[in-house]
Amino acid sequence: MEFEDGVNDVALVDALMKEQLVMRPLSIACTPADQRSGLIMGVGMLSGETLLHEVKRLKTALLKLLKNI
Repeated sequence: MEFEDGVNDVALVDALMKEQLVMRPLSIACTPADQRSGLIMGVGMLSGETLLHEVKRLKTALLKLLKNI
């Protein structure tokens, strides 16, 4: 998931971790010439209703956190 310029993905990941939502910031995987901000998400161990539940939790958390930016 990629964010618009100005979104601090590192701070956002820290806040998501407090909600037990484990992500990685995209910016740490980018080169200095590539200043993208976003989330690296892995859902390989989730399926069915569990995956749907976690997606809903992520949506709720992101809407709350991004509203404050």
